[in-house]
Amino acid sequence: MLTRILSGGQTGVDRAALDVARDFGLARGGWCPKGRKAEDGKIDAVYPLEETPSADYAQRTEWNVRDADGTLVLSWGKPDGGTALTLEIARRLEKPLLHFDLTVGIDPRRFEAWVDEEGIAALNVAGPRESREPGKIHATASGALRTLLAPYRRDPAHLYDPPFHRDAWQVEAAFPKRDLVARLGERFPALTKEAMERVFWHGGFYVNQKRMSFGKLPADVASGSKIEVFRFLREPEEISVDERHVLWDESGVLAVDKPAWLPTQATRVSERFSLEETLRRWLKNPKISAAHRLDRQTSGVVLFSKTPEAHAALTKQFEDRSLRKSYLAVVAPAPKEAEWTASGYLCRDLKRSPQIFYRLRRKKTGRGRWSETHFFRLATREDGALVAAEPVTGRTHQIRVHLAHGGTPVAGDFLYGKNALAAPRIQLHSHRIAFRVEGPMGGERSVTASVPADFLWRV
Repeated sequence: MLTRILSGGQTGVDRAALDVARDFGLARGGWCPKGRKAEDGKIDAVYPLEETPSADYAQRTEWNVRDADGTLVLSWGKPDGGTALTLEIARRLEKPLLHFDLTVGIDPRRFEAWVDEEGIAALNVAGPRESREPGKIHATASGALRTLLAPYRRDPAHLYDPPFHRDAWQVEAAFPKRDLVARLGERFPALTKEAMERVFWHGGFYVNQKRMSFGKLPADVASGSKIEVFRFLREPEEISVDERHVLWDESGVLAVDKPAWLPTQATRVSERFSLEETLRRWLKNPKISAAHRLDRQTSGVVLFSKTPEAHAALTKQFEDRSLRKSYLAVVAPAPKEAEWTASGYLCRDLKRSPQIFYRLRRKKTGRGRWSETHFFRLATREDGALVAAEPVTGRTHQIRVHLAHGGTPVAGDFLYGKNALAAPRIQLHSHRIAFRVEGPMGGERSVTASVPADFLWRV
C-alpha cells in the first residue's frame, strides 16, 4: 500500500508531489541539495526534506531513486536535463520505473497495477522544474497526481467526512410500502436494494422532512408525499468511542471527550455516525441528549444529560451563562496582544448558502446574534501561537470567526482563513468545562480533556 511520497523539492513536479501528498494525508520526505537549493532560492521549511552532503542536484536525484520502492517520472514532452537523469539512474539501479508524458496524458489503471505489482510503499516522484513551462508544470502535475494518488488518500476529511448525495421525489400517486425500494430504483438508478439498506441503516430516509425508518412507514405511501434520500457516496470510516473517552458520569451528567471528525449529533445523512447516537447505543440509554454541540472537526469536552431533569439543569446553565468553557486553539500568525476580547454580531452570509458561513458585524443585520469571547495568548513559536479562548456566548463558529476577524485564523480553518496554517484538521479543542451538579453532594465540577495526537501543540 502506497503510504509515502519522496521528492527533491524543486519547483514544478517535485513540489506538486509534496503538496498533493500533504493534502492527501500521505507521509512526505526525500533528499534535497545542501543548502536546500532550488531554482527559486532556498526550499521552504514546510517541505520536510533532508539535505545531501553535496549541493549538486545529481546526488539528491540518485538518493531519492535509491531510497524509494519505485519512481514515477512525469515529463513535459521528451525528458531532458534532470528528468532524463532520473530515468537513467532508475534503470542503472534496476529500480521500478513508470513514466507518463503530461502533454499526452496519464493512465490511472496502469499506475495502480504498477504500484500493486511492485509492492510500492514509498514512491519517488520526479519531473521538470516550473521554468520549463511557467504556470503549467505545477498545476498540470498536481491535477495528474490527485487522480493517480486518489486510491491511497489517508487525509481525515476523506476518511471521516465523505461527500453525500440527495435525491428528492414528490409522489404523484399512492403506492404500497412494499414497492418503495423498487419505485426509487426505477427513478434513481443508484438507489439499489443494497444502497437503500445502507440509507435506512444510517437514517437518511425522510418523508415530508421527517426522518423515517422502513418499519415506521405507513402501509401505503400517500400521494403528494415528499421523499428525500440522503446517502454517502463513500462510507465513512468508524470512529470508536469507549471508556477512555468518558470524563464524568454522575448526577445524570455525562462528560465525554469527543474525537475530532465525529459529529456531536445526527446529520441529515446519518443518525448513527454521531457521538450522541453512539453513546445511546453503547450505554443502552435512549434518553442521552447533548446539552451543546462542537463542530465536526473540533475535539474535546462535550456535556450530555442522561435524564430529563439533568438536561433541564444543564440547559439553564447555558442560558444564564453560569457554565464556564475554555478552548485551546493553534493560530497563525501569533497575536500581538497577550489578552484581548472579541465581540460583535455574528451574521450568517446567506449568499454562501447552503454553506454555513458567518461574518462579524458591529451592527445587527438580519438574524445576527451578539457574540463575545475572551482570549489569552499562552505561548508562541516561529509558526504561530497557542491561545486559550473563553466564550461568553455560545454561537456557531464563534471562536473561529473571532480569531479570523482579528487576523489570526485557527490553523487548518480554510473556511475563515484562506492563508491559515496547514493542519490535519481545524486546530480547536474544548479543553475544560466547569458546571454545577444538583443534589446533596452537588456543587461546581470541572472536567478537562487532554489535547489529542493530531493537535499541533503539546500541552
